[in-house]
Amino acid sequence: MNNKELVQKIKDEEIEYVDIRFTDPRGKLQHVTVICDEVDEDFLEGGFMFDGSSIAGWKSIEESDMKLMPDASSAYIDPFYAEKTICVHCSIVEPDTGEPYARDPRGTAEKAEAYLKSHPASVTSPSLVQKLNSSCSTTFASRTRSTKYPTKSTPKTHLGTQTPSMKWATWATAQASKAATSPSTQSTTHRTSVLKCSRP
Repeated sequence: MNNKELVQKIKDEEIEYVDIRFTDPRGKLQHVTVICDEVDEDFLEGGFMFDGSSIAGWKSIEESDMKLMPDASSAYIDPFYAEKTICVHCSIVEPDTGEPYARDPRGTAEKAEAYLKSHPASVTSPSLVQKLNSSCSTTFASRTRSTKYPTKSTPKTHLGTQTPSMKWATWATAQASKAATSPSTQSTTHRTSVLKCSRP
């Protein structure tokens, strides 16, 4: 969906609000909601100015001007709003230069995607495939005072052999599992937690 199609969709489906969304450095979704009458092709192409000093980890008050650049292809109707609202995700750019903002998580992801597309060999290289080719199993347990998510992984290669680093990782994982389940370790951990809790 391009900008023209998005504007037409807003008219055809009688959208009342446009929710402009972006992600801060901590991964929290932020948003600004505007009335649909304000959104046209010029708005989508020119971007939306906002105060970046209100976002933790971004800019100070004296240089807080930033710009949201909506991505029309990311638009979708949010079914949970009382009024009909369409959401559009944005990238952050510097208002003066139009360059992507270095601390924008979405911009970082776009750069990574562009790099992988321009270097396809880096994705299909045998060394990377060997690192990613592993058999994993994950379990979880949730109790009144504890929650755990143990993961077991056995690295493998296409030839069925393990490199020295992979053998060491397998050995270290096994040793850690033994230590975590041994009675002595559990009792030590318990005593430590009791001491910590009893401190004034």
